[in-house]
Amino acid sequence: MAHTLTTFGADLEPDEKHDLGAGYGEDDFAIDCGVLARYRASLEPERREREQHGLMRRLYGELERRG
Repeated sequence: MAHTLTTFGADLEPDEKHDLGAGYGEDDFAIDCGVLARYRASLEPERREREQHGLMRRLYGELERRG
C-alpha cells in the first residue's frame, strides 16, 4: 500500500517510511501481490468481489485522508 500511496504523491507515516527504507522493495511488493492474488482466487466470486471492493475503499479513503 505504501508504494501505491507514494505513486499518488501522498506522504507516508513514519512506520511506512521505515518499511520501505528497510529493504522492502518492488520485488517484495510483487511477491505480496502474488500471494494475495492466489488467496483471492480461492474465494467464492461474491466474497472475492467484496474483499476487493473493501480494499479499494480503504485505499481511496487513505489517499483522501492524506491529501
